[in-house]
Amino acid sequence: MIDIKNKKVYFSGKGDQLDYKELEKFLLQNNVEFVPSIEQSELIIEGGLTPLHIQDKIFTASQNGTIVISIEEFEQFYSKSFNVNSTLMAAKLTKDNERLVKLLQNKYFDDETFIKILKQYDFKNIPLYDTDESRDVCRSIVNRFCKLVNRNHNIQYAPIGIYYTALETFNDNLLDIIYYMPSYSISDRTAKDEQPLSLKEVVALNPNSSKAVQIQILQNNNIEELIYLARNTNISHDIKLALKEKNNTDIIIALIKEQNYVLNSLIDVLDNESIKKIFLRYFAFDDIIFNDLMNSDLNDIDIINISYNKSLTSTMIEVLEKRNIDNSIIALLKHNNISKELILKYLKLNDKIYNIAIAHNIKLDENIYEELFALNDNDVNISLAQNISVSSKVLQELHKYKNRSIDMMLCENTATPINVLMQLQLDNELKLIVKENITYQKFAEQMLGFQG
Repeated sequence: MIDIKNKKVYFSGKGDQLDYKELEKFLLQNNVEFVPSIEQSELIIEGGLTPLHIQDKIFTASQNGTIVISIEEFEQFYSKSFNVNSTLMAAKLTKDNERLVKLLQNKYFDDETFIKILKQYDFKNIPLYDTDESRDVCRSIVNRFCKLVNRNHNIQYAPIGIYYTALETFNDNLLDIIYYMPSYSISDRTAKDEQPLSLKEVVALNPNSSKAVQIQILQNNNIEELIYLARNTNISHDIKLALKEKNNTDIIIALIKEQNYVLNSLIDVLDNESIKKIFLRYFAFDDIIFNDLMNSDLNDIDIINISYNKSLTSTMIEVLEKRNIDNSIIALLKHNNISKELILKYLKLNDKIYNIAIAHNIKLDENIYEELFALNDNDVNISLAQNISVSSKVLQELHKYKNRSIDMMLCENTATPINVLMQLQLDNELKLIVKENITYQKFAEQMLGFQG
């Protein structure tokens, strides 16, 4: 523990986390006297950029018993000793935003202290990146809370850095602050389907957002924010009910897709054509709901939609297969829970369409994939090339065909061996697809020495 009280201190150079004014305030609180020469000092704080001739004097003083600590050691000591409450009270009274900006650049503060300081910063409802102060604050937030900065150092300087931070942070207090920041949105031209555009939408979607913010979103009644709140995987039962009571089709569809829909009666969903298809495809069925559905007045299209539902058990699949609806069977053959007996039944038919569907299934025995590959059917091979469960041996063999359609699927498949991906990325038209492949990205990061 560093003891600085009532000591004569000589400070050289500069610090990374503290400027001289901040250092002076802290030392004066501890009755420290700054002295102009090394010879007068009882303790020396050696900062960065200390001239060589001063470094020599400091070394000599240390040999003679004067205590010398580095600026890094002192900054860590300062950060642990920092009285955040009194400092923030003074900053609030004086509206000293500039001091808050400097404090937020201190990497030695723990997250709780950082958040307390950040809460006091006033963005003045000016767009996030329109002032130097706010840009510095955003950079501090991104550096501390966004893991993406480890892989892409430049993200801290880009406006989208706060967006990514809001997407990935686990800190509910930070999300509270981000929600009330000045509005910022990404371009809808570059966004993927169903990707949130604004910071508020990202906070609504993040499962770590606080109940207080979720209630505020309900009160604001912004439809886009409510849709993303409905997609939040960690909302309470009462929030789900409140969203359902909005009686908005898009919100209800979002609730159903994320298993957040509170089902009271099948009539509520089956009587609404816009909602029925989504319900049949996405709602997680138990045996009671499934049996009630099978006893309802469903047409062939309804049965086909149910056949795409991922919650189907092998018993449910057998019930649907007996309906003998062709497009339903095609969907069921791709289902993870279909029995091996049904797969073999339709494999024996040697039907091209059924074979393509089976080749999509990621839960089959390796010998079935090899049997499909042995058919030497180009369309079946295209399906095999995108299947993440097909063996590297078969994927290697598929690449030997030099077929454009097969190669495109191999580019996207995370199971494609890295040596195949390396060959594919030599093609100018395919390299952009390969670069999106997570397997290739991880390999590239390892080769470049990135961690995390």
